Amino acid sequence: MPTSTTRASSALPIRLRGVGRRFGERPVLDALDLDVQAGEIVAVLGPSGCGKSTLLRQIGGLDQPDVGTVQIADETTRPTDQRCAVAFQEPRLLPWRTLRGNVALGLPRRRPDGSSLSKAAKEARLTELLDLVQLGAAGDLRPREVSGGMAQRASLARALAREPAVLLLDEPFGALDALTRLRMQDLLLDVHTSLPTTVVLVTHDVDEALYLADRVVLLADLAASTGGATSVQRIVTVPGARPRDRDAPELAALRQELLEGLGVHRAHARTA
Repeated sequence: MPTSTTRASSALPIRLRGVGRRFGERPVLDALDLDVQAGEIVAVLGPSGCGKSTLLRQIGGLDQPDVGTVQIADETTRPTDQRCAVAFQEPRLLPWRTLRGNVALGLPRRRPDGSSLSKAAKEARLTELLDLVQLGAAGDLRPREVSGGMAQRASLARALAREPAVLLLDEPFGALDALTRLRMQDLLLDVHTSLPTTVVLVTHDVDEALYLADRVVLLADLAASTGGATSVQRIVTVPGARPRDRDAPELAALRQELLEGLGVHRAHARTA
């Protein structure tokens, strides 16, 4: 990725203290504490249904905790916090718009100083974003005319359009084939270099977490054993600078540790 496109980091830190959330009689999150440093990539792992997406929604202001606080740069998150952007497993593109038109939906209406973006500035920004996610030649195509990987790249560009301080990714590559998924992981690292932001990534894929993240947060689902809700089981710091060697021995050891933390026994881990 050309260094000339690299922008000054607008990344902000995240702080959760004593966060609890329940839906009716069902507790989901309980006394959850977490700190994410500005510009860090943190991956969140946990069993299905343990509250990973609920945690992401607390950070983004899409949902509010029953107890506890969620702050971005010492300021409590607001409903649909504009400092955050979210990309989901499904691209959620509007089928009647081109990829360029879908990315345009993420552009802010105004600059931070309150002034409006000119049409020329908007077009230049869209071109920059499409080039960033390697869609420069596909901007005039519609979602039905492109592959799943291309649609997901457009979704990522739309999330980045307003240069968010925090980027929340909810299993963004989960529906892609294996090869496309690996390419999207590399693309995310390139994008993070060019547009530094704080990233929280929810994933079921241990290898993806170890390849992308500075730290991996393993959630413990306490419901089965205690009737309680999810909290942090452990936080693992991933060694080595990105991009990492996917086959590095130290990652293999961490992979086994995380799989066992997820309840995957050693015999099953070899085929996971």
